[in-house]
Amino acid sequence: MQPRDQLKLATRFYIFTLAVFALLQVVSISAGGHAAQEGFEIFADPADYTARLLAGGDTLRIILLGDMFFMIGYGGAIGLTAYAYRARNLPAAWVAGLGILLVVGLDLIENVTMSLSIDMVRAGLEIPVERILAQANISAIKWLTSGMVLMVFTFTLPNETLLERLLIWSTRIFLPLGTGLFIIGAFDARLLGGTIILLAMTGGLAMLAITTGRRAKHPPA
Repeated sequence: MQPRDQLKLATRFYIFTLAVFALLQVVSISAGGHAAQEGFEIFADPADYTARLLAGGDTLRIILLGDMFFMIGYGGAIGLTAYAYRARNLPAAWVAGLGILLVVGLDLIENVTMSLSIDMVRAGLEIPVERILAQANISAIKWLTSGMVLMVFTFTLPNETLLERLLIWSTRIFLPLGTGLFIIGAFDARLLGGTIILLAMTGGLAMLAITTGRRAKHPPA
């Protein structure tokens, strides 16, 4: 497969990923935000965590199912893009390609753990503090790893146009900021961190779809 074909396919993956991501947000909003996956990725009091999981579990299952397609989308898109641009920075392309597979793996473990927690709640059990801590650890590692992987990924991207430079620097600035605030909780700004992540992901996927589509017409040598 030539670079042009790789970038064309990557563009389709970005569009698919954006569509799935938008659909997941609609499902979450329609449930009043009570089933937002991020709300179960941080530590909380076991009684409160269990009650929220019981209330939003059915919708959360739908979100977790859709998230499987989201993983396929972002994993394929980032991997293909890094491979197509490997001549620009081979070490960064390898790190980005293998790193995004690691992120997908962590995402899978996170979702399986959360799905089983829903089963436990439906069986009348309270989620123990150890399990909530384990879930929070998995999610924290996933988010921080994804931030670092995408930082490295930006070093494979072309930076000749204004949009390309905006994509690169917004990723380097806002993704680490958002993931740091969400995971660390500094300044009591977890909600702000989650919002920054949401906006960075939406904008980043949109800009990658546009820039990759344009580059497909003028592929790298």
